[in-house]
Amino acid sequence: IVLSGCPTAEVPRLITENRLEDAKEAALWYKRLLGEDSYFLELQRHAHVDELPAINEALVELGRELDIPCVVTNDCHYVHKEDSSLQDVLICIHTNTTIHDDKRLKMEDDSYYLKSPEEMAELFQDFPEAVSNTDLIAGMCNLKLATGELHLPTYPVPDGSDPDEYLAQLCWEGYKQLYRKPSPEVEERLKYELEVIRLTQFANYFLVVWDIISFARQSNILFGVRGSAAGSLVLYCLGVTEVNPLEYRLVFERFLNVERKEMPDIDMDFQDDRRDEVLSYVTRRYGRDKVAQIITFGTLGAKASLRDVGRSLGMGYADVDRVARLVPFKSRTPSRSVRSSRTSTSPMSPSTIWLTLPGPWRALSTTLAPTLPALSYPASRLRSMYLFRDPPGVMRAAKSQ
Repeated sequence: IVLSGCPTAEVPRLITENRLEDAKEAALWYKRLLGEDSYFLELQRHAHVDELPAINEALVELGRELDIPCVVTNDCHYVHKEDSSLQDVLICIHTNTTIHDDKRLKMEDDSYYLKSPEEMAELFQDFPEAVSNTDLIAGMCNLKLATGELHLPTYPVPDGSDPDEYLAQLCWEGYKQLYRKPSPEVEERLKYELEVIRLTQFANYFLVVWDIISFARQSNILFGVRGSAAGSLVLYCLGVTEVNPLEYRLVFERFLNVERKEMPDIDMDFQDDRRDEVLSYVTRRYGRDKVAQIITFGTLGAKASLRDVGRSLGMGYADVDRVARLVPFKSRTPSRSVRSSRTSTSPMSPSTIWLTLPGPWRALSTTLAPTLPALSYPASRLRSMYLFRDPPGVMRAAKSQ
């Protein structure tokens, strides 16, 4: 189900540029691609968007001509109408401006909130069918999020043999090289770990990790593995780690056990100036659509957000710094900090501090190395994706929890 979008989307933008034939062609393309009842032309009304009336008029005409239904929407950037001033502050933070800058990026009115059905019906009294289509679309949606499922990468095992058998073969080969005179304890430990991996069905995951490390070693790329993975004799025999877990009495169950079927966490670090070579290898090996980097969200913390808001309000550094110093070290929300300090001399509104600061994203970026390698299905099927234009061609993904 696809809607034509806000004024900056493809079809409305073509209308604004007076390219009506191109707009018609684009709308027809979406209709043919998605089907008769899965593409809707989107009508919006905001007082200070001058081009909206002309866009709506053209969209309604396109809908009649091409038999494409219309639907009403509201451009929504915050939940409540009274949050508009807080949204203004957040925009100032993101664009590094202040509320006193007349040329700053801003929303001209307070209509960009989540409106009630009654408000939408009143706003679009002249388009009752487009209003009722909101219920139609809601009825078409049947989202079921599969939880508790693992979609592990698949290693291309030679000759199509069983992954568990191939993993065991590699481990026993490494075992013979590492232990010239092994004790029964070592042999039993390796058998035990391989059995746990078989029962938890993580053989493919171990093979993919071994594959990546093998490439790094062959390419003379420095790497290191940290965390509880050092407790695995399997990883030691595969050459993924260089620590003998038995020598240091490291516990395998802290890394993986049958009772707690959670993904084993193998944290790998690669030489920072050759990390792109590892990414390129994984992409070539498993397919561009099966590899995605992991996104990070920089959120507004207590002290930092106080300083950000103070700057966006055009306050002096000394005043902002005085308030920021009142924040207790372990306090998570600015409002609690101000209350706990029992101060009433703050030059900033406590309600603004409380509502604006905790939670919103400060910035989007990707982690230095973490990657979702060799997913068992295209990365675009992750429940939530944020795509960046990235020169290496590796998709960067934000996966919903």
